[in-house]
Amino acid sequence: MGDPNSHPAANFSSRGAPATEATRVSGVLLSLALLMAYVGSNDAAAQNAPGANEASPSPLVDKPPVAPEQQKTPVKKDVHHLAPTLGTEELLAKAVQARKAGLDFLVRTQNKDGSWGSHDPVIANLKDFGFSTSNPGSNDAVRLACTAICAQALMETPNRTPPQQAALNKAQEALLDTAKFAYHKNENFNIWGYCYKLDFLTRWLARDDSKPFRERIRAAAMVCINGAIRYQQHEGGWGYYASPNNDFDSMSFTTANFIIGLQRAKELGLPVKDGLIEDATEILSQMRVPDGSFVYSSGHRRRPTSMLAKLGSGSRTVVAALGLHAVGRLDQKDIKTSLDVFQEGENYLEDGRKLITPHTAAHQISGYFFFYGYNYATELATLLGEDYPVKRWDRLAWTMIRTQEDDGRWWDTPMANYGDKYATGFALLSLQRYLDAVGKVDQ
Repeated sequence: MGDPNSHPAANFSSRGAPATEATRVSGVLLSLALLMAYVGSNDAAAQNAPGANEASPSPLVDKPPVAPEQQKTPVKKDVHHLAPTLGTEELLAKAVQARKAGLDFLVRTQNKDGSWGSHDPVIANLKDFGFSTSNPGSNDAVRLACTAICAQALMETPNRTPPQQAALNKAQEALLDTAKFAYHKNENFNIWGYCYKLDFLTRWLARDDSKPFRERIRAAAMVCINGAIRYQQHEGGWGYYASPNNDFDSMSFTTANFIIGLQRAKELGLPVKDGLIEDATEILSQMRVPDGSFVYSSGHRRRPTSMLAKLGSGSRTVVAALGLHAVGRLDQKDIKTSLDVFQEGENYLEDGRKLITPHTAAHQISGYFFFYGYNYATELATLLGEDYPVKRWDRLAWTMIRTQEDDGRWWDTPMANYGDKYATGFALLSLQRYLDAVGKVDQ
């Protein structure tokens, strides 16, 4: 759930990988660092929360953890080595196969209540990662953010099978819940739940404004809009954590995520408070630097050449570009620049994939930047239409194909029972956009 192009540093340093990629392993004993928080819990409330996942955890290879001082910075890969070795037609066929396997994985791992994932500590107690372990509101927010991503992947799939449609129906029902996320101090990830839920609901409303769902969608979306109002920070954007004190820096990526959903809501006729989008747009615009990349937070505006700058900025840059484009602040040339920034940093995203400890790859990249970034890069690429080269589409698709696990899932960080759910959702969305843009095969 988010490029969180940063996350509180953990006290462990190891690289995890499933048995299918044992050569990438340098150690795994822990799970979790959710895209947006991946809050874990040992307490009864979290473990017994509705929708606890009954599916088996991601296959990981247990190795002794590697001490921080022993973990080497990954060697920079030549980006050309990441290029596909197949032609477009063969890639299209493999993309269809990969999509089917990924959709099958989502269908069989959906919770009984229609959601995906849970905070159950699959490998280790998640409090070892420094996250709050008794925060039901955050737990609900993370689970429904993950659910919104998976549901979007199903909704964007054409010609859904009956099991896929049934899974989407259950997920939609879960996301129509109008309950607020309870607020608790410390690491609070309510904003991730609100922004991803709002994004899904407004996409759904744009597709289907007919009864009987219209009013229920609008009611659920208004809860998210009110959540955005409550947690908007003093500078106009949104932080990594939710804070009603409005005292956090604005993050480029969470601010962009909210702008996208709020602007779509406004265009669909939902009441959005005056100034909410405008203030967020202004602070996000200030976080864009002359080379086209975006700094991590408003606090980094005066030091854009830090380690949080261009080469580690790809994932947040593409979502931030989408945010500014949604309100008419970026043109086609700017979009191309943002995609170039992402492509330049693909080497480093690859180095960070499947790292457990946040920010231990070069340029402070974390594992969970990976599929988040490709999701928004492919969405941004669709805005260019035929101006985006097929060769570059092929490489984006090949990245999804070659990183899929044998059982159909994708993952970039072993985040309890979330990492392989949100990553699979993001990968499926990326593949679907490839098929829509380039595909000439029966989907």
